[in-house]
Amino acid sequence: MSAETRTLPAEAPRKEAQGGPPPGVLAVVFTGLFLAGLVLGTVLADGAPFPSPFGGTGEIVAYFRAHSGAVRVSGALQFAASIPLAVYAATVSARLHRLGVRAPARPSPWPAASSPPDSWPAAAWSAGPCPVRRCSTSRRSSGPSSTWPSPPAVRATW
Repeated sequence: MSAETRTLPAEAPRKEAQGGPPPGVLAVVFTGLFLAGLVLGTVLADGAPFPSPFGGTGEIVAYFRAHSGAVRVSGALQFAASIPLAVYAATVSARLHRLGVRAPARPSPWPAASSPPDSWPAAAWSAGPCPVRRCSTSRRSSGPSSTWPSPPAVRATW
């Protein structure tokens, strides 16, 4: 062997794994299965659409008895469509998480979300777990929402 030295070519920087299958492909597969479930269910039922849930009980029972095969095919395809939809949601969530997006969570104005700051009146907190001014009053029995104190200001970092 000769004493000459060999230089190896510089390695190209490796791409980071993308975190799942391409979302576009998953969206197309989901859409195809979802629409196939709708169309095939109607075609196999001789063009009869699903009855309204607000319709009469006899009409609904008659439809499902007469078109049980169409309902099964439609249900199987709708369930099959849920699988790529779940993978799509997980893929997009993982990619956003890797980019530093922590949505839909917002920074909490206090360390433990279950306990208010000491400066808040105890009566306001005992009225319900909603620390914002204009929250739903359907579960609260005490005064109007305008009497609630506003939460401490939180500076958004995103």
